[in-house]
Amino acid sequence: MYNIDYSRKRDPMTGLWSEEWVSKKIEDYLNSEEESGSAAFCLMEAPLPDQGYEIKDGNSMLKKFAFVLQQTMRKSDFAARVGEHHFIIFIMGCKGRRDALERLLFFRKNMKEEGIGNSCIFQAGIVLCSSLCHPKCSYEELLNKAKGALQRSRGEEGGFYAVPWDTTFNRDETGWELEPAGEYRISRKDADMDFVGEIMEGFQHAESFQNEIERDLERLGSYYGVDEAYIVERTAGERGYEITYEWKKNKGRVENNNLKRVPGIIGERYGRQFDSRGMIICTCMEALEELDPVMAERQKLRGTRSMMQNAVLESGTYIGYIGIADGSRERLWTDGEIMTFSMVSMIISSYLLQLRAKRSLEIITDYDLLTAAWNYNRFLVLGSEKLVSDGVPKAVVTVDIKNFKMINSQYGYEKGNEVLVEISNLLNFFTAGSECYARIEADKFVLLLEYQMLDGLQQRLKQLIRRVEQIPEQKLGVSVTCMVGVCLVEQGDSDLSVLVDHANMARKSLKDYHKSVYSFYNKEAEQKLIKERELTARMKGAVEKEEFVVYYQPKFSLKARKIIGMEALVRWKTGVNSLVPPDEFIPLFEKNGFITELDRYVFERVCRLQRRWMDEGRTVLPVSVNVSRIHIKEADFLTKLTDICGKYEIPAKNLELEITESAFLHNQEIVMAVARQIKDAGFLLSMDDFGTGYSSLSLLKDLPVDIIKLDKEFFQKKLNKRERIIIANVIRMAKQLDIQVISEGIETKENEQFLKEIGCNLAQGYLYGRPQPIEELETKL
Repeated sequence: MYNIDYSRKRDPMTGLWSEEWVSKKIEDYLNSEEESGSAAFCLMEAPLPDQGYEIKDGNSMLKKFAFVLQQTMRKSDFAARVGEHHFIIFIMGCKGRRDALERLLFFRKNMKEEGIGNSCIFQAGIVLCSSLCHPKCSYEELLNKAKGALQRSRGEEGGFYAVPWDTTFNRDETGWELEPAGEYRISRKDADMDFVGEIMEGFQHAESFQNEIERDLERLGSYYGVDEAYIVERTAGERGYEITYEWKKNKGRVENNNLKRVPGIIGERYGRQFDSRGMIICTCMEALEELDPVMAERQKLRGTRSMMQNAVLESGTYIGYIGIADGSRERLWTDGEIMTFSMVSMIISSYLLQLRAKRSLEIITDYDLLTAAWNYNRFLVLGSEKLVSDGVPKAVVTVDIKNFKMINSQYGYEKGNEVLVEISNLLNFFTAGSECYARIEADKFVLLLEYQMLDGLQQRLKQLIRRVEQIPEQKLGVSVTCMVGVCLVEQGDSDLSVLVDHANMARKSLKDYHKSVYSFYNKEAEQKLIKERELTARMKGAVEKEEFVVYYQPKFSLKARKIIGMEALVRWKTGVNSLVPPDEFIPLFEKNGFITELDRYVFERVCRLQRRWMDEGRTVLPVSVNVSRIHIKEADFLTKLTDICGKYEIPAKNLELEITESAFLHNQEIVMAVARQIKDAGFLLSMDDFGTGYSSLSLLKDLPVDIIKLDKEFFQKKLNKRERIIIANVIRMAKQLDIQVISEGIETKENEQFLKEIGCNLAQGYLYGRPQPIEELETKL
């Protein structure tokens, strides 16, 4: 994570350039054909502290020396630490000996003004580089000449000695070695342990880590006398970095909020610039410019002149940093200040990571992982609080992309997910103030909106629909239909889940529309909801009481003129003469998942019937049983059915499993796999309601079905010529594929005659018998 080249570029103690780096820069200058100006190569020997000083005082003096040197330099100059107490400054555009001496005297003056005193009269050897030395001199040659000049400076009253680049020296003057810089380490003993202990104690007694972090940033700011202290973290979804905690000395200052957010690619690159200690220490912004010019410019815009930052790692991965910034001055950070900041940052980081772990758990439990929107549970909890918060009229809105499955099918789930994320981002910008939204599931969203006038709400809904439609159109060139249901919140409404149900009912009333539209909830829809709730409350008890009754409708052979099979159909008998129509409870059970239990209930009663026939020596007719598209998604769906067959010792070939055509269209991969398993288990397989989907014919080439059942809608009206041709060709094609065809909904002799003409030998409908209890049907077999 850290910048492994940092120590090769910079001296870790002073922050000046290393000799390795500055030698390359000077060589590049000397070898450049474009450069022809003069320069001065200055080798300076910083004074050592008087005897009796501790080593840290020596470090402090060298750091101060380097700091003042940086402040004195021009931006075009290079300064480096090349030994324990030796420094180089390469002065670009130096006009000559006088110019070089004036620059060094100015540096000495600044040293005195910084309070270092007369004991720090440094020596300097200066090599004047005219244009003639390009490219005749190398860095090593200039360094040796500067060492010779430095030796001669010891006898000079001012301590400086300057020579032209072509001056020669004897070996005694240049043969000595610079003492290598010692390893720089800051000890924990340098830290202000009283302040560190104060920070630690604050967390130990804190009721809220978040509040304690905010207090500690203020403590940091006051302790260091800086203008701001802050924490930058990687944001949810890892799309960038932003300031999550901040203390500012001048709270009234207006600031560009864009500077509080850092794009992901810039933040990741910046994370690699921290040194081996995990820190960035800048006495001035020029030092940061070399590491990261973009971040340096951002800091300048924030008014920063010097700063310290400490990286925050989560499981070894960089996720941000803690920082303090001084906007009033360039500043030399002492060893004690650096170590104290490092230790305090580690303490704050440990509690920050605990908060992040808690937030990550909240994201898993409260947010949709794909879109980062609220999930439905969070919407119900927080949305309920907003219902009665301010008395502003509100509306619950549900949104469904009607044909979104087509996007997943044609372009893949990755593209589909990108569209969903874009829609979520749109809703995020669309909602404002106390409004909120959530992703319910798949392509369904819910919003809580505010409004003043109803026509204003309607205009917003139209705008919402138009903008949602534009997203897949712009990304994929695909048109979608947006169905929107609206429920106005009335005085006294407090159950948000009921209001969402009402909005969903309004939305579902639009199922037959083929263009985007919105609909408001009404009382008729409410009555339907009440009925559904009543049925839901009674459904499990109805199984125990055997209120679900299996009726059988015969399948008829036109050629043999007899019944050759039956279809099992379930009815809900709630009283002696009271039946709940299937179209009232089947869709409800598919929605709440109870349909799987009902499927098995019917299947077991069919097996029980065939067992009785076998025991009585009757002819056992094959019976078809409907299987819900919800049921086939269950992993143990087929295992449970074969177990029931085994229980009653019924051959699988006596049973036909009917799956609707729509199930094949919506879940092709899953249903195709299940279809093959059904065939492998020995069951007959039929496709029910054939002809209602948009790609029925294309399915036949891949599906291992034995039978297709033409949808009864074909025969509910008088067939025109085109319809007759289509049906005739479907039957002919099915025969060529060895697939039997049964026509459903046959009610007239005219329908029957048409089937005979086109060669369809099997039929089902009221002409041959209505669904009826087995006791009635057995008398006709």
